[in-house]
Amino acid sequence: MGFSYQQFLKPDTEFSAMPFWFWNDQLDKSKLRSQLIDFQSKGVEGFVLHPRKGIPNNTPPIYPMNLWIM
Repeated sequence: MGFSYQQFLKPDTEFSAMPFWFWNDQLDKSKLRSQLIDFQSKGVEGFVLHPRKGIPNNTPPIYPMNLWIM
């Protein structure tokens, strides 16, 4: 496969940026949804979820715990 200037300007989603998304505060579903929409609007098709120390213990799970442990 040779170089394609058009593909360089608009690469396939497999070449999307994959930023670390640090979660280290109270989680809010509407804010998370807004951030996901913001990622996608900028061409970011994926991320590496990185929960950090600092999430309050009383934060309800965003999705069922059985999905975390596989």
